Amino acid sequence: MEYNTIIDKKSVSQQIIDLILQEIIEGRLKLGDRILNEREFAAELGVSRVPLREAISALSLLGILTPKQGEGTFVTNFNSERFSKIIFANVKLQNISQQDIFDVRKDFECSAAKYAAKRATKEDIKKIKHYYDLHKKTIDQYLSGEGNLLSVTKADMQFHDAIASAANNEFFKQFVDALHYSIKYMHSIYKNKKDELNIFSTHHKKILDAIEEGNPDLAHKNMSEHLNTIVF
Repeated sequence: MEYNTIIDKKSVSQQIIDLILQEIIEGRLKLGDRILNEREFAAELGVSRVPLREAISALSLLGILTPKQGEGTFVTNFNSERFSKIIFANVKLQNISQQDIFDVRKDFECSAAKYAAKRATKEDIKKIKHYYDLHKKTIDQYLSGEGNLLSVTKADMQFHDAIASAANNEFFKQFVDALHYSIKYMHSIYKNKKDELNIFSTHHKKILDAIEEGNPDLAHKNMSEHLNTIVF
């Protein structure tokens, strides 16, 4: 593979990162491919090994590249959890509001429910049912004084994550995962809604039923109605 890009002396490691990402985007580097070894790559780019190592290290942290001792560095599956953390950190740094996040969440979650109703397998349905039951159980425990709000929030996210997975679109799922990570700490959603927790569970059941019935429009409608009850 030849690299004709001229790397200048400013932010060299960042330019190398951009170059490698572009190679992946344009299909010249594919999953499982081994990139040039450090000496060859540095010579090809006309840079020292230091910024190259920095770039490879950064992409390795994201899970895009994986160095293997004695074998080289390979293109690997993207680490979506780490990507979600980066998105969440940026949300915090820019003081993006919960409402802004939820506005985007509504569109994606409703679409997730719609696609899940079209594409969910028996195993997908089983998983959604499991987290529906778990969410209902955590609500009962919380209302009886035996549980806590964190468990309710976690089970709620797991239910919605299962629906996103059931849409069977990996790109879509990774984006929804990032959204969910950005709201997973927002326990304030429930703090003043103790009396409405069982209503949320009822909404979940309607969403689950529509997905199990294979009714995309109803699944979309039920998810929309559910999310519209969450007001800040």
